[in-house]
Amino acid sequence: MCYRTKLNSRLAAIERSFEARFVEPELFSPMDEINAFTFMKTPVITDENHGEIQMFNWGLIPFWAKDDKIKKMTLNAKIETVSEKPAYRNSVKNRCLIIADGYYEWQ
Repeated sequence: MCYRTKLNSRLAAIERSFEARFVEPELFSPMDEINAFTFMKTPVITDENHGEIQMFNWGLIPFWAKDDKIKKMTLNAKIETVSEKPAYRNSVKNRCLIIADGYYEWQ
């Protein structure tokens, strides 16, 4: 996952582009810079609901985690080991579209 993204498009433009509607439009706010370590809500379209844009917290918390502190350790997965690592292997087949205008990593 990328640590920094941006999403400064307007809500109506996003809905038109994806032919989907925000479930909770009041939670969406355009931003020029989003830091993943803030674990804020991000617009997502899931496989189960193509016509809905839902706001999900950024990051992954495995089902077996005792609390959400593990989310700091699961922000970055490598494709080479994603199916082997306990934190990711049960989630690798669950796909979603994360809506963003851009993403980048620090050099």
